Amino acid sequence: MKSPDGSEPVKRRKTQPGFTLYELLVAVVVATILIVMVYTVYTKASRSYRNQSMAVAMQQHARFAIDHLRRDIALAGFNATPNSTLDPNVCMQPASPLRAITAKRSLAGTTVASPTQNPNIAPLEFTLFGDYTGANGEIFITQSVAGNTVTLQTGFETLITEAQFLRIFADNKRRYLRIVDAEQYEVYIPISGANYGARQIVLESAPPVRSGTQTCGIQGFGLGLQVSPAMFIRYRLELTDAARGATALVREDVQVDGVTPVEDSKLLIADNVVDFSAYDFVLDNDATKRSPSLAVTAIPDASILDESGEGGVLGSLSATSQNLRFMTIKVTVRTDQEDPELTHVPRAGPYTRMNTYDVYPGLEGAARTLSLTSKVMLQTLAVRNI
Repeated sequence: MKSPDGSEPVKRRKTQPGFTLYELLVAVVVATILIVMVYTVYTKASRSYRNQSMAVAMQQHARFAIDHLRRDIALAGFNATPNSTLDPNVCMQPASPLRAITAKRSLAGTTVASPTQNPNIAPLEFTLFGDYTGANGEIFITQSVAGNTVTLQTGFETLITEAQFLRIFADNKRRYLRIVDAEQYEVYIPISGANYGARQIVLESAPPVRSGTQTCGIQGFGLGLQVSPAMFIRYRLELTDAARGATALVREDVQVDGVTPVEDSKLLIADNVVDFSAYDFVLDNDATKRSPSLAVTAIPDASILDESGEGGVLGSLSATSQNLRFMTIKVTVRTDQEDPELTHVPRAGPYTRMNTYDVYPGLEGAARTLSLTSKVMLQTLAVRNI
């Protein structure tokens, strides 16, 4: 087509396809809705995955803790006396009483990060006595006993290495040597040293020697006596990092006094354990030891453990733990992080269920908790029946 003056033809502009403003607004709204939906689904899935992961970790910690506790508590008194004060077979009383199991309540504020927000939590500590040295119940036979030196017969070298021998009969005031004479009387003396090559164990003092006035102890050269190690261990909760509200169940060796922890012996068993307790104590109260008379105490009241930690069946002074036959232990573990959508509900009482735990009081939310229980039979105490 030519222009009106007859010059070069005029080109028509082609119409360019596009979107109207209305169409663009609709597209933006639809895209925004889709993005929000995808983000919401992702957030919920991510939160659900995180909660499930923390729940699995919480269960693992709880099961690991309860397995350790159940195994070691069941061994209380193994290859040892249940109660040296009342055991007629113990010859020469040790300086400190030897009891298979004692307990006390943790000091206030030492195991709970925020006691105001987490009330009614007073975990127990259990101190156990028995063969926890790693000897696996091995009994050694003596060649001789001269003064405070015990020489073992040959043959044990094929069963344990030098490193195992020194670990089992370690010094540093953490081990007793249990010596059983021909009449089955038992002597407990702290170990001060050991020599694998010489097959010798050195004691802090010489064991008693049988004589006219001494009716139990070493007779002759001390040939053929049974000896084995014994020691105290303790399970307790520890506030490992107050700033993070971190707590853990720990196991530690205890010196021969049954009270003082051995330095550098602490072993962390499980993280995020916030409570450790026991209940349903089954006691054999038969004084004749001929006809069992079982009685159940549901909670650790004053008859089991008084407020001072000294009285009761499991107290440090008047302990009669040799009568204990069963008890149920309980471990409560929290999640590693708080759930911001979970409202913290403080524990109503010391023996009620704990549903949440407030790790960071200044932040919203709370940590979920899980409790596991296990019934433990103290078989060694039942067998000894003193």
